[in-house]
Amino acid sequence: MVEGLAIASVISIVMIVLLTYVVTTGYLIAPAPEGSALAWTVAECLAAKNATVYVSKYCSHCADQKAMFGNAFTLLNSTDCIDFPEACRVAGVVSLPTWDINDTRYEGTQTLEQLMERAGCNIDI
Repeated sequence: MVEGLAIASVISIVMIVLLTYVVTTGYLIAPAPEGSALAWTVAECLAAKNATVYVSKYCSHCADQKAMFGNAFTLLNSTDCIDFPEACRVAGVVSLPTWDINDTRYEGTQTLEQLMERAGCNIDI
């Protein structure tokens, strides 16, 4: 009986360690797409305009917004409100994703075209 309990405990610990590894490393998450040429161009423009996007790693709409950019999202000035809650509180963020572009706030997922227009990006599509 005691030996069976010890084996079950070891198996449980191994499962917890494996699950923690998968969750924290994103091991099972597919790699992000590289992003379209348009996504990179829009991201470069938004970065040049000092636009900020507030997101959360647990927000599905934020994940959709990030997916539109693919790897180009790394060019953006972004603040994760889970990691930096005080920055989001001070900025007055009440919903996610939220964009601050040219002193104007836009809440919710924005298309690349909307972001181009709102930032004043002159990009030929």
